[in-house]
Amino acid sequence: VGQFIQSVKQELEDDLGTTPYGGTVFKAPKVLADIVEAIAAAVYVDCNFNLEKLWKVTRFLFEPIVTAETIDEQPVSTLHELCQKHGKDVKFKTWQKGGTVVVNVFVGGALVGMGSSEQMVIAKLNATRDALSKLLGGGNQQVLTTGVGHGLGVEVGELRECKQKLIEQCSRKHWPKPIFKLEKEEGLAHDRTFVYSVQVETQGGIWVTLSDKMSRVKDAENSGAQKMLEHLLKLDPCT
Repeated sequence: VGQFIQSVKQELEDDLGTTPYGGTVFKAPKVLADIVEAIAAAVYVDCNFNLEKLWKVTRFLFEPIVTAETIDEQPVSTLHELCQKHGKDVKFKTWQKGGTVVVNVFVGGALVGMGSSEQMVIAKLNATRDALSKLLGGGNQQVLTTGVGHGLGVEVGELRECKQKLIEQCSRKHWPKPIFKLEKEEGLAHDRTFVYSVQVETQGGIWVTLSDKMSRVKDAENSGAQKMLEHLLKLDPCT
């Protein structure tokens, strides 16, 4: 275990900071994983299933490869779950460059991540982490959204039928029909964005929400309806 940790430490620090399952080159042999698992299990039982004590005793076996903050991370599973939530497909394309395996990640047909290593498993992990960092906080967030060509708006899966759901909810509650109003229209004729307001009158008052900027009127109305549904849910969780 110590020898493997030292091997990983020798890798570039910037890689080490983003690769909790090993570095860009070294991969733990199966027998090493079995040894660590057996030790951790024995300690877990011995300390009466106390996770805090388990980590204090076994952390030297994991750090810096795995830390308390990254122990639950599963990059590939996280990416698949994220894309499934947004109705996007994920594809991995692998190719060889000399002795290095290069993996490209495509989400909804767009290239969002790249990774490389001498080992395919680690190359895929590196590419997945790169994709997640961009999808969750970087310049490729628009891949998961509507607002075609703009990267604007909220998720496709969450927008569908929101206007109709809001109308149905108002009907069930015997509230007036929601009012959708165009508040802002910007851009050239071929590059328009729209912002719609949504007004709902309930027994508790009159509520108004604004949509995100969207490239289609329908999407803007659904965006505003989604925000109103979320607002109404906060007011009454039983709604």
